[in-house]
Amino acid sequence: MKKITTLVLIALMVLINNQAIAQKLIALQSGDKATFYTDLDSALYRAKNGDDIYLPGGYIKANSTTLKIDKAVNIIGVGYNLYANPATENTIIQSQTIQIMPNVNGGSLSGICAKNSQLQIDNNVSNFNVNRCLFNVISMGVSNVGISPSNISIIETVVYFNIQGLQGADSAGPQNVTISNSIIGDISYNSKIFISDRSWENMTCKNSILIGYSDQYNSMIDRIMNSLFENCVILDKTNQYPAGNLPNTFRNCIFTAATNNWDPALNINCIFSQDRNSIFKDPQGFVFNMKNDYRLRDDSPGKNAGKDGTDIGIYGGRYPWKDGGLPVNPHIETYDIAGKTDSIGNLRVKIKVAAQEN
Repeated sequence: MKKITTLVLIALMVLINNQAIAQKLIALQSGDKATFYTDLDSALYRAKNGDDIYLPGGYIKANSTTLKIDKAVNIIGVGYNLYANPATENTIIQSQTIQIMPNVNGGSLSGICAKNSQLQIDNNVSNFNVNRCLFNVISMGVSNVGISPSNISIIETVVYFNIQGLQGADSAGPQNVTISNSIIGDISYNSKIFISDRSWENMTCKNSILIGYSDQYNSMIDRIMNSLFENCVILDKTNQYPAGNLPNTFRNCIFTAATNNWDPALNINCIFSQDRNSIFKDPQGFVFNMKNDYRLRDDSPGKNAGKDGTDIGIYGGRYPWKDGGLPVNPHIETYDIAGKTDSIGNLRVKIKVAAQEN
């Protein structure tokens, strides 16, 4: 209860102060102490490993085109979905690149909208979590120098373009990457949704929607091997070669393609030849839309057909998709703050705050 109370107070202080000054305030919480800054770079400079940084709604801009994060901090916005944040707006980071610097061990990003940005997770980064965010690209590793990123989790996140492994002729792929209940890909790019210059192994991708394009030579899933795809919906515009021919396991997945008999891929309890317009509540193209309902239709064979008995797709599994994509910190639903104090110096404030269960 103490933590929830502290988060509510921080949210209210940021909101009230943001009504009083032109610049929006960023809260840095270190233990029980909270300090406030007008720019993200200053908050990062003064933060220590394990600290939390709370961003307000609206546009957040770094001092350069690359926002460099060199500490294991937790950066928490109010959410990426504008429709879920009518009172505060969503938190939009404007930097072209958000870079997790080498040797960061721990930390997280949640509640961030960065549709035009790349999240770059450098070599030697470990135990980093991305939760309920939106990015254009996520890349892991930049060269063959150092140790591959490891123990990276991407949960309930939208990636418009693709997720890239290490780039470089002699590089090894990232290790122990977990992707869960996320939506990856957009057919307008006509690109692979997973890609790496070298083999990328030991990835687990569960309860996700993978949207892509393949032809007779190119798979949606490139250079991924010895990995598990479970309870996923795999939408391929051409239905020619969605999963490739590397040794991966596809278990309890839905395919729009008629077959996935590409040795040595292993298929267990998969469902094929599904019309993309008959899978979800809302008919789908190959472009993510925040307004669409990605629940399975009641007549879908994927209902309760996941490995764990829940639905295939983002609403099943261990981390069911949260409508609106709100992070776990308390959410300001409505507010009414007077433009000035009354005759005795009191400021009228009416704010409705909702605690988040998860």
